[in-house]
Amino acid sequence: MSRAVIIIIIIIIIIIIIIIIIIIIIIIIIIIIIIIIIIIIIIIIIIVIIIIIIIIIIIIISSSTSSSYSILLLLLIIIINPSPSS
Repeated sequence: MSRAVIIIIIIIIIIIIIIIIIIIIIIIIIIIIIIIIIIIIIIIIIIVIIIIIIIIIIIIISSSTSSSYSILLLLLIIIINPSPSS
């Protein structure tokens, strides 16, 4: 009878270890996904900031001329529609 109890305890311990390992793997996957999402958001923010800086620089450079609006419009068209067909 004691042998059966020992085998049951060992099986329970193995099941608990497997569950803990699965939980750890799920947590690691979730953390990796969150990190990837944060990196993508940071990259998007950096790109937007760079585009805004470029627009501001172009406005400052061409503010003395009347072509600033056309340059700005062209830049906005390029940003909004970056496909080669444009």
